[in-house]
Amino acid sequence: MVVFDLETTGLMQDPEAFPTVGVSHDVHAGQYGMWDRKDLKGLASYLKGADIVSGFNILRFDLPFLERETGISLDGVAVLDPFQHILKHTGRFVGLDKVLGALWPNNPEMRKSDSGADAIGMYRRGEIERLRSYCALDVYLETAVALEAVMNGLMVGDKTLPPMTEDDIQVYKTSLKPIAMPTAVVSKSFTTIH
Repeated sequence: MVVFDLETTGLMQDPEAFPTVGVSHDVHAGQYGMWDRKDLKGLASYLKGADIVSGFNILRFDLPFLERETGISLDGVAVLDPFQHILKHTGRFVGLDKVLGALWPNNPEMRKSDSGADAIGMYRRGEIERLRSYCALDVYLETAVALEAVMNGLMVGDKTLPPMTEDDIQVYKTSLKPIAMPTAVVSKSFTTIH
């Protein structure tokens, strides 16, 4: 499973908006990647090779943005999008921070550091390292949500994921450790894979 997130200059409806930075996390390999705008075709190709692609609201936002920017279709990729699952079953738009608060109510470290609007401002002010750190933290948090979904049998497309063994669960939980805090991201403790 590869979890990814894009930061952009605006919403998908804005034809002038474009992705500014992306972060991916190969959960199986425990490897994080940082993708700048010039590298997004590489990110799209990388995602096409994943067994499952996950992220929060990627079906409505990140995947369409990536396809528009690169011209590479990601049709046929197995997608796990907890946002879509929540929307389908509750009829409500629920943000990532609310989901994090529900899953980890007593852990303030499991919260976003900023918002998407803040990320746009970071880009406009030239705060690219801060933007990268924000995006990497989002991917870390989205990985935690995706793993909770996997461990609880959430469906990917029309298929229910196979049940996880205790060994599988331990591997997934261990994979969350490379970026335990935003400060690890700031110190560039991730691996660039492109």
